Amino acid sequence: MTSLFLLSVLFTQAPATPDATIQAYRAAIARADVEAFANLTQSPTGATLRKMAPPLKKAQAASEALSKALSEKPALGLSNPFANNLNPLTGYLLEVIELTPGKEQHLVRVRFGTAGKFQEETLSIKKEGDNFRVSLPSVYLKSVNGITPEQLTKQIDMLGKLTISMTSIAEQVAKGELTTKEAVLLKLAQAAKELDTNPKR
Repeated sequence: MTSLFLLSVLFTQAPATPDATIQAYRAAIARADVEAFANLTQSPTGATLRKMAPPLKKAQAASEALSKALSEKPALGLSNPFANNLNPLTGYLLEVIELTPGKEQHLVRVRFGTAGKFQEETLSIKKEGDNFRVSLPSVYLKSVNGITPEQLTKQIDMLGKLTISMTSIAEQVAKGELTTKEAVLLKLAQAAKELDTNPKR
């Protein structure tokens, strides 16, 4: 029990140094962990990501359950259309080139991108309260900076509805309540409407 407790503390503690922080950031990106990534990202963009990460994580879990349910019913001949659309970190990697210490902020030169499409950029590491956090890579910066509070609320609501839809479809497929390809496709089409973050009023 003590060993398990100590391990849980080690893995949940915030990194204590800039070097440990950028390594934790690199690891979060490599395993596509949106919550860890958000927790290590500087505000104000990090604050937006920290609000979005929990519902996104729930949607990812529901998507995985849907993928599993469909894979166990090969006669349907269907795959999960949402499987690759709910994790913005998927396929990205970060490589640390050099960390330059500073007084109020530390600069770290990195390579960031997908395989074969890396670009070099400089990120900053600053302390926010008791935690070190990293500035958001440029590939995400514009889209996150552009999110208004109203849009954020809509996106969180959309993720919640999509999670419910995918969970329901997964359960119906697993229980044999949806037995034809057409029936599942109809449910998937209805769920896809939840991805519209700017519905017409």
